[in-house]
Amino acid sequence: MVINPDHPEITLVVIGAGEFQLPLIERAIERGYKVIGIDGNDNAIGFNICNESYVIDIKNSESIIRLLKKRNKKIDAVLTLAAEIAVVTVSKIAKEFNLIAPSVNSSNICTNKYLMRKCFKKNKIPSPNFDLILEYSQINKIITKYKYPFVLKPIDNAGSRGVVIVENEFMLLNSFKHALSFSKSGKVLLEEFMDGVEISVEAFVQNNEIVILSLSDKIRTPFPYPLDTHVIFPSNKSKKIQNEAIEIAKAAIKASGLNNSIIHMELMVTNFGVKVVEMAARGAGFHVFSKMLKWVCGINTIDLLIDISLGIKILKKEYLKRGAILYFPSSSVGTVKSISGLNEIKKLKQISDIKLTIQPGDKVNLLKSGSDRIGHVLTFAMNRKDAIKTNMIVENLLKINMINE
Repeated sequence: MVINPDHPEITLVVIGAGEFQLPLIERAIERGYKVIGIDGNDNAIGFNICNESYVIDIKNSESIIRLLKKRNKKIDAVLTLAAEIAVVTVSKIAKEFNLIAPSVNSSNICTNKYLMRKCFKKNKIPSPNFDLILEYSQINKIITKYKYPFVLKPIDNAGSRGVVIVENEFMLLNSFKHALSFSKSGKVLLEEFMDGVEISVEAFVQNNEIVILSLSDKIRTPFPYPLDTHVIFPSNKSKKIQNEAIEIAKAAIKASGLNNSIIHMELMVTNFGVKVVEMAARGAGFHVFSKMLKWVCGINTIDLLIDISLGIKILKKEYLKRGAILYFPSSSVGTVKSISGLNEIKKLKQISDIKLTIQPGDKVNLLKSGSDRIGHVLTFAMNRKDAIKTNMIVENLLKINMINE
């Protein structure tokens, strides 16, 4: 859709105005739309370019709805790019103003891991066995059904926050406390551990038609905190496994009732087949949706999200399968002494983005969740093989030297 002088003003409400929402805000303004940005942080970077900005906790849908009603002006869409905590808020606002977005029920399923597991179990979607834990005393009655290792995680967080693989009984109490500390509701999920390799599915659904954009492979950190170290496009799993992952992903989307949404889904390839890890009614974070998929598939993924939210029909097409890698560098725990190799890496023509959040003198913590990461590198190439080749050069060049403590 192109705005012209005779076209009525289009207004988008963007929930979340931080760094990872910025590409959405920028693109909406480029298209000639008015953007209302809402974020709980009064210094949110997106506020600098929004037409209107309001500081409200993005989980507080009631306050946002009151604000939008008080404005008494037309809004045409409400959306978020990669903010997990904004997903339900978007749905509640859309329901109130009769806008296009996933239903409140499907958003609840996609943001509450307990509801998600119940939904998958009811609809026979392959996924791990599970139990809801409200207090530590319950665990001793439940763990007899499970073998070590198993997983503890908060039911209502994202980015691997609070997720821990429990290898033995000596880890149990501290692992429970860790998971509980990241739970907004005070509820923890105990899950069967799925041994295997991860494959992710990026997709969207519009008017109940599911479209698969791309599949990627992931490499993870060792136990006990499972985090991605590499996200690699496209997947090189066998055609059989990829087809199985796609069919299970489609079944999970239908089971949740998810519609008119972009989708990020993680699955595990096990010896017993492909099983769903989690499903999100939003784009994958760390620029995967906004930058990587745009390159890999050869489409403007932000336009895709905006068009779905405005009810503009997405035309069918064949998507490209170019190569890309998101690499998360790591170091030992301690104090940074020196960093080298950055200038050489930036000269590599296939490097799209590199960012380190540490410098000499900074402390590096144990890697427990996405917020503990020390940076990322994005590599774009014409194919998977070339992307891997360049990323190997990056890993050899980047040296983070630590002070022995």
